[in-house]
Amino acid sequence: MTDSPSSPALITGAWRTAFTRGGADFIKLPYVDEGSDLHAVASRKRHVMIAARTVAAFAKLRNETEWDAFCKILGTMSGKKPGALERRLSKEGRLAVRLTEPGDARENAALVDWILARKRAWGDQVGKRGEWLDSSHYRDFLVNLLCPANGQAMGRLFVVTLDGATVAATVVGVGTTCVDGLIASFDDRYARFGPGSIVVEHVIKWAFEQRLNIDFGVDAERFKAYWSRNNITGAWSAQIANSRWGVLAFRSKKLPGHLRGAWFTSLTWPNCPASQPGKGVALQASRPTIRALTVRSISC
Repeated sequence: MTDSPSSPALITGAWRTAFTRGGADFIKLPYVDEGSDLHAVASRKRHVMIAARTVAAFAKLRNETEWDAFCKILGTMSGKKPGALERRLSKEGRLAVRLTEPGDARENAALVDWILARKRAWGDQVGKRGEWLDSSHYRDFLVNLLCPANGQAMGRLFVVTLDGATVAATVVGVGTTCVDGLIASFDDRYARFGPGSIVVEHVIKWAFEQRLNIDFGVDAERFKAYWSRNNITGAWSAQIANSRWGVLAFRSKKLPGHLRGAWFTSLTWPNCPASQPGKGVALQASRPTIRALTVRSISC
């Protein structure tokens, strides 16, 4: 949402609608900007069951006018100025960095598969392999961003090749005012040359030329602080219970496993058909479906 005098009222109204008409037992809020109107509204809710803070970086490139001057202000990262890693890798062979064509579905799909394969290998090495890496739905989502059946592509893919072989690639989302990093990977055989940093630099330069800001997302990697010129803000994720069942579901997670089922079946619930007031009827052993609603804050 664009900041305006009416923003607080609009956000409050949307929030009230989500809570009263969404029918959800709990609300998920991933990565809400600290100090934003949405953060202020959510913080006042009674049943905030989980809240965790991290940091996010945002590069305000639309305020800049000249690339060389911008790079000069940045200084160095790990002792290297922008362009240094690319010059170093170019000594190893024929180096190329380019944007793929949105209409080339075959190449874009092949490169998305390449990125996901590298991510899966990395995840296996460090023990952080999420289910989404094997999701055909997520894979197709990325491909469709790059090659939509109708309309303009909402994503772009940058690829770094050495002697024709892919050594790094990234997919970014493109909004009206900013670029969002979605997923990136590189060939770890070339890790010492920083191919991932090279592709990031080209994304940033392209965004600069398109007069777009860059949302680096969450976590405190060094390159995010560097390219954003330390424009770091807090980001909160929260889960808020929106019904008695929501509160019950959260609290049951804190019980030992062998007690959870017993707790569900021994409680009486005033507004549940299986538990009429005054009769002390226990809840049925079959648990209700807990419904969740995710509310996301979009920056561009």
